[in-house]
Amino acid sequence: MQALKVLVVLMGVVIAAIVGIIIITVIQRVGPDEGDAESRTKTAGFGEIDLPVPPGCELAAAELSGGRLVLRLDGPAESGCQQAVLLNPDSGQVLGRVTLTSSP
Repeated sequence: MQALKVLVVLMGVVIAAIVGIIIITVIQRVGPDEGDAESRTKTAGFGEIDLPVPPGCELAAAELSGGRLVLRLDGPAESGCQQAVLLNPDSGQVLGRVTLTSSP
């Protein structure tokens, strides 16, 4: 009878340990993956950069899309303010500019 009590206690300890391992595994899998691009973008920055824009232009919108930072500038069209600037959010490098012009 004594051996049966010891066996029941040991089985209880083993079950508790297995449940603990399952809970820890679930928590680790639900948490953010340190290797994905989104978490690197959140933690890594490119510091400060100077982005030259034509005089009179304002920043109208900024959006992170497809791993690129898109800045939309607004202001007088004759100053060349109607443009979008694509930046690499990891390095701050300007990847391209799209300037809107009126067609004849």
